[in-house]
Amino acid sequence: MKFEAFYKEAYDAEMEELFSDHASETENKPSKDSCDLLMKKADLEFSQYKLVKSEKCYDYLLGNLYPKAAEIAKMQGGNLILDIDEERHTGKLEYWGAFLMSTSGDTLLMGFLVSAMTMADQFSFEVKDSLLHLEFFFELYNLVKMKDYSKEIEQLGLKIKKLNTR
Repeated sequence: MKFEAFYKEAYDAEMEELFSDHASETENKPSKDSCDLLMKKADLEFSQYKLVKSEKCYDYLLGNLYPKAAEIAKMQGGNLILDIDEERHTGKLEYWGAFLMSTSGDTLLMGFLVSAMTMADQFSFEVKDSLLHLEFFFELYNLVKMKDYSKEIEQLGLKIKKLNTR
């Protein structure tokens, strides 16, 4: 029995159409004023919050995920890099190796991958230069609301809606 699913050709055609220059220049194009207000609204929304280091996230990454990843890299002959930006409270964990192999009784690799993908805010798996490359990106902070600009944000939203319905 054999099952196959080929989606690459349809996906490539869809992406080609999506990014082609055949779309009208003015079709659904927001005005400059609308874009400026949208940027102002986004800035105002973000300025309400302060990024505060999450000790829990740091502890889990440094005390649990990284040691497991280091053990896996050692067993599998891979390279591992953990880069933490302590100002922005973000982290990136990278693994480079020829392969990642798991046996039926091996729970370390599976447990690590499940934990890392669950905790990560983004991740990617790809092959580069014949090496398996895994990247996990972590936001190691909590957003704490410092100010409330909800009324101003609502007013900007109404202005944007009004500009876009002309």
